[in-house]
Amino acid sequence: MALAALALLGACRPATLDSADREVYGALDRRRSCVPEVAGSLDLEAAEDRAHATRAEALLGVAGARLTLHQALQLAARASRDVRTEREDVYLRALDLSTVRHDFQAIPFASGGGAIEAIDGSTSVNGNLEAGFSKVLERGGSIALTLASDFLDNLTGNPLGTAQSILALDLVLPLVRGSGLAARERLTQAERDVIYALRSYAFFQQGFAVDVAAAFYRAVEARDTWQNEQRTYESLRAFEERQRAHGREGAGRIPEFQVEQTRQDTLRSDDRRQQARVSYVGALDALKLLLGLPVLADVGPDDADLEALARRGPVGPPYLEEQAQAEAGRRRLDLRNARDQVEDARRKAEVARDGLRAQVDLELGGDLTTPSSEPLDLAEASHRLSAGLQLDLPLDRTPERNLWRAALIQAVRAWRGLEALEDRIAVEVRTALRSLEEAARSYAIQLEGVRLAERRVESTRLLLEAGQAQTRDVLDAENDLVEARNALTGALVDHAVARLELERAVGTLRVDGEGLTSELPPLESAGTPAAKAAPPQPPVPAPPPPPPAPGPGAAHPAGGK
Repeated sequence: MALAALALLGACRPATLDSADREVYGALDRRRSCVPEVAGSLDLEAAEDRAHATRAEALLGVAGARLTLHQALQLAARASRDVRTEREDVYLRALDLSTVRHDFQAIPFASGGGAIEAIDGSTSVNGNLEAGFSKVLERGGSIALTLASDFLDNLTGNPLGTAQSILALDLVLPLVRGSGLAARERLTQAERDVIYALRSYAFFQQGFAVDVAAAFYRAVEARDTWQNEQRTYESLRAFEERQRAHGREGAGRIPEFQVEQTRQDTLRSDDRRQQARVSYVGALDALKLLLGLPVLADVGPDDADLEALARRGPVGPPYLEEQAQAEAGRRRLDLRNARDQVEDARRKAEVARDGLRAQVDLELGGDLTTPSSEPLDLAEASHRLSAGLQLDLPLDRTPERNLWRAALIQAVRAWRGLEALEDRIAVEVRTALRSLEEAARSYAIQLEGVRLAERRVESTRLLLEAGQAQTRDVLDAENDLVEARNALTGALVDHAVARLELERAVGTLRVDGEGLTSELPPLESAGTPAAKAAPPQPPVPAPPPPPPAPGPGAAHPAGGK
């Protein structure tokens, strides 16, 4: 028996983190085909290694490095803390599935013990060993196989020794309550939760791409504003020098108060320039934090993306509103989750209703007991077979009745939540479309404003030279020009961000395997078909009808109080 115990101990291998990772990543790989929108690897250890390497490279990289939007999105995919946290949430949901699935697998067990006893000069050794497995069945019930052995050996005194083994098999099958759907509910929900987690992660990736792009464009806008203010300050400084020179020549050709006006505006421009620089540094720090880069890293946004936006210019919405609403209803991942969660709530109500039924279990069992002196002699073992029923009548099911009623309310709430989400998405789409249209109109207005402001600066300077304008006219024209330039950049950035927000609202924003790189459909006018807006997707089934309200007697079933 001692040798058998040692053999069992040797067969026991402690669970490792590697085995958990293999099981979790295998479960996620099998389900990723159901959520093709998920981009990139889900490996946690590799993600941490990439993040640390990216942060180190950013600190040791070329000073003053300039990032394009594409590079910023890639860095965010590798280094962002938010991305890693969301990825860990997916892993944890799959880990929960592993725990629940384990409960439905054959679970081995082994235990034993022994003792030495001395009674009235007689010393004996006794012990026991028990091993076997148990399994909860997915359709309900359980099965268990157990091998138990006991032994006693007198070391002194009467030479008495006994050893006996019992091999037992027990099977319990629920015939009414607790079978079928109810028995598998925990596993069903855990499997669906993994799909929900993958969809939520993909939806987060889409939204995070928009957030990164918006922060990137805002940093570019802040730097462009700073540069505009810098150019205006330099222009005013030069104008002030000319004013002072003209004031000294020709017996005060330029009155002193006009020179002082120029000086005042130059100081104001200098203050705006410094404030713009501080705003740019703040926007840049916010971008670095969002990307997950060290704030001390000497990197900044490249102007190439802003120049590309200016060359392309804003275009109207790529969808008609009806098309956008239809696409959102078909593509939005959070909406798919909400629809499936309505089904979950209806299923849970059915499971709760199952608890009101009678408990009728079929119990089957049998065992083999060896002779007391021959623990492995199965030929001489005695056997026992048993079959029986266990019945628990539903005379009082008050807690179960309350659970059923609560589950019905949760089902109605889930349906109501789905309706609310559909309405919120419709509002998001409408708002995004209006914002995009307004940004395009604003850009056209600001572009004309810049053209007029530039002409005004040029003409007022010429008129001043000809003595037909005053210094204040030139100063006002310079201030209006810098405001128009800043407004033009703001309108251009607003349009780019509004376009991304529309893509997020409709659900057509995509990311690739490298990270969070958006792949937007071609820009089309609102009057053209939006067939090219995104690749075709499989149809999403319509949501199930709302759960029926319970009848007058549903809250007080038979046997309830």
